[in-house]
Amino acid sequence: MRNFINVGGIYLNLDHVKVIIDHEDGTCTVITDDGERYTNIDYNGLDFQGTNVIRSVFPCTGISARMERDGQESYPPVRYLCLMESGDLLPMNLLIDCHDERFAPDMEYKGLIIKE
Repeated sequence: MRNFINVGGIYLNLDHVKVIIDHEDGTCTVITDDGERYTNIDYNGLDFQGTNVIRSVFPCTGISARMERDGQESYPPVRYLCLMESGDLLPMNLLIDCHDERFAPDMEYKGLIIKE
């Protein structure tokens, strides 16, 4: 498991993508090696250049994300980091739909903090 790509809010392992069918309406269908189909995906939204492709995921301890909303900062703990194809290192919570209010869409990600 090396590369993941965001397909309609779901990160798929590119090693398991068997076919991508391009449709005339600008969407595509992604078929995985186990036969699962993801349809009506905006082909332009698929980022094969690396901005949204996860290269590796690894657990971590002692690291927090620096988040900000309306001038107020918070430092929620980060349990998994994602190395993106672009070289960025991001908390997994920013990349998935999670119910953690500390990573809500109106929170602005400012960086990582290493706890001493």
